[in-house]
Amino acid sequence: MTLQSGGSISLGKIHGEASNLAGSTLTSTVSINDLDVRALISKGFLNQSSFSEFYGAQYPSGGGGGGYEP
Repeated sequence: MTLQSGGSISLGKIHGEASNLAGSTLTSTVSINDLDVRALISKGFLNQSSFSEFYGAQYPSGGGGGGYEP
């Protein structure tokens, strides 16, 4: 599932997409700098993230482990 392309976006929705569980209730804590969250936008470890960068982001498909390699 792809995140919306406009409007208000929540960290919970971003985390759901990053965890490939969009629409599910997640109980763990999350930060915009978590590795799985940053992987959605291929953001490097030392670069600052902004909520606006996540519009239209989608969990990588293909059956792998997420597709992010530092």
